Amino acid sequence: MRCRLEFPEDLPALPVAAETRHQLALGVREALTNVVRHARASEVVLSLRVEDRAMILRVADNGAGFDPASLKEGGHGLANLRSRLDPFGGSVKWESAPGEGTVVTFHIPLPSQPDFNS
Repeated sequence: MRCRLEFPEDLPALPVAAETRHQLALGVREALTNVVRHARASEVVLSLRVEDRAMILRVADNGAGFDPASLKEGGHGLANLRSRLDPFGGSVKWESAPGEGTVVTFHIPLPSQPDFNS
């Protein structure tokens, strides 16, 4: 499987709490594990961007996809991704359709920086 990384060349130095980083890393690991175990993909793209005081990390594959309506509430896997980020004000969403791959998007709000210019 080919893995492509799409990260900006110049990321701003914004603080992210250790526990938030840890939970995000576990969530991304879960999303990548799902690609390897279930997607039958030939490519996965891991991308990161910062916009509107938020970090957005995306895992996208070109695999088999699935029907998101078939997810069981309270189950393991994708349903647990949401509970990892809720305590930090973060969110996760997945978009998929059978035969069209899957995109999992993590959204983490970033703390405000003090304005030293005022």
